[in-house]
Amino acid sequence: MASTPKNTTTTTEPWSGSKQYLLQQYADFDKLLKEGAPKAYDGQTYSDQSQATKDANAQAEAIARGGDTSTLTNATNAVNGVMNQSGTNQSTNTLSQLQNGMSLGTNPTNSYANSVMNGQTAAAPGTYNQNWQNAALGAQQSQANSLASGNNPAMGYLQQTASGANIGNNPWLQQNIATQQANIADQLKNVTNPGIASQAASLGRSNSGAFATQRNNAETTAAKAMSDVAVNALQGQYNQDLANQMSAAGQIGNFYNSDVANSMNANQALSNTSNAQQTQNQNAANAANAQFNQNNAYQMQGAQMASNNYQSNIANMLGVNDQRMNAANSALSANSNLNNQKLQAAGMAGQTYSNQYLPSQNLAGVGQSQDAYNDLVLQSKINAWDRAQQQPLQNISNFTNILNGGGYNSTTTPVYSNTGAQILGGLSSLAGLFALCDIREKVVHSFLGYMPLLNGETIGIYQFTYRDDGDQKMWVGPMAQEVEEKTAAVLEFNGKKVINVENLMQEAA
Repeated sequence: MASTPKNTTTTTEPWSGSKQYLLQQYADFDKLLKEGAPKAYDGQTYSDQSQATKDANAQAEAIARGGDTSTLTNATNAVNGVMNQSGTNQSTNTLSQLQNGMSLGTNPTNSYANSVMNGQTAAAPGTYNQNWQNAALGAQQSQANSLASGNNPAMGYLQQTASGANIGNNPWLQQNIATQQANIADQLKNVTNPGIASQAASLGRSNSGAFATQRNNAETTAAKAMSDVAVNALQGQYNQDLANQMSAAGQIGNFYNSDVANSMNANQALSNTSNAQQTQNQNAANAANAQFNQNNAYQMQGAQMASNNYQSNIANMLGVNDQRMNAANSALSANSNLNNQKLQAAGMAGQTYSNQYLPSQNLAGVGQSQDAYNDLVLQSKINAWDRAQQQPLQNISNFTNILNGGGYNSTTTPVYSNTGAQILGGLSSLAGLFALCDIREKVVHSFLGYMPLLNGETIGIYQFTYRDDGDQKMWVGPMAQEVEEKTAAVLEFNGKKVINVENLMQEAA
C-alpha cells in the first residue's frame, strides 16, 4: 500500500567542512580546462639519428656507388671463359692424331714370302741333269707364279684393313657421337638450366652466387659428359680398328703360307709326271730339293722372326699411344679441375664484394643501439611532459573524491508527498545522480511506507543512518538490494551497491 502523505521536504548538501574546498576545486578544474589543459607535448616527437648511424649509411652508400667491383668482373670473365671455351680438348686432338698419323709400316715377312714364292732361293750344287732341273724349276716357277697371282676375293679388303686405311673411318660412329652430344646439350638447355632458374626464382635468389654456382656446375658437368662420350667412343673404335688391322695382317700371312704350300704341292705334282727323268736324276733332285727346302726353311724362319719383331713393334707402338692417351686424359682432368676452381672462385666473388659492407654494417648496429637509447630518452621526456600536464587535473580529481567521501546530509521539513517522483526528489542530489543505498552500509530505524512503481510493484522507504557516520544523521530512502530485485536502476562500485536515481525516477509511478 502507498505511504501516508507527510508535509516534509528534504535538502541534501555536502559536509559543511568540505563545501568551500569543493567549490574551489571545481573552479580550478574549470580554469585548467579553459586554459587548454592537458596540453600536448610541443617539442620534437622523434629522435635524430646517431652519428654512428649516419656514418654507417654514408659508408654503405659510398660502397654501393663506387665500391671495388673488380672481383665481380673477374668472376664474370672466369664464368664466360669456361662457358665459351672450345669443345676441342687435348685428349680429342691426341686421339685424332693417333688415328690419322699412326703407321704400322710394311710387314718384312712379305719380302721373304715373295722370295720363296718367286723361287729366288739358292740351288744346291750337284751333278744332276741341269736341263731337266731347269725344265722342272721352270714348270714349278710357272705354277707357283700362277698360284701366287691368283685372284683371292678377300685379299683386297684384308690388305686395305691391314694397311690401316679403315682406322677412324666409321661415319656412323661420328654421327652417334654428335647425336649423344646434342642430347646432352638439349638436356642442359631445356631441362637442367630452366629447373635451376625456376628454383632460384621461387626463392628470390635469381642473381645470387649460389644460383651462378649451380649453373656453372651444371654446364661443367654437361661439357665433361660430352667430352667423355667422344673420348670413350673414339678410343673404343680405335682399339677395335687396331685389332681388326692386326687380324687382317695375320690372315694375309696365313694366305701367304697357304699359297706357298700350294705352290710346293704343285711343283711336287709336276715333278712326278716324268718318272724316267725323276729316276735318272733322283740323286741330284734329292740333293737339290734338300738344299731348296733347307734354304726355304731358313728363309721362313727369318720371316717368322721378322714377323715377331714386327708384331712386337706394333705392341710397343700401341703402348706408346696408350701413354699418350693417358697423358691427354690427365691434361683434360687438370683443365676441368682448373675450370672448377675458377667457377668456385667466381661463386665466392659475391661474398668477397659483400664483405666490403661489414664495417658499415657493424657501425650500423652500434648506431641502432644508440638510436634506440635516444628514442627511450625522448619517450621519457614526452611521458614526463604528459604526467606534468595531467598531474594538476589528477590532483583536483583526487581531492574532490576525498571531499565527496565525507558524505552528504539531508534536512527534512514537513512538505513530504507520497508520489514516487517527490520521494526521489531529495535523493537526486546525493552524489550527483547516484545514491549509496547499500543496506550493508546502513542502520534502519523505521519503515515509512511504500513507493509505487509503473510496473505495479512497490519498494519500501526507510529512515536510516550510515554506519560510519559519527554524527548519526538521519536519512530517508530505499534499500539498494530491494530496488535491485524489482528494477534495473542499481549499479555496483567498489563492491558497494548504488542507485541510479534518474533511472529509478523513470520507473516510479
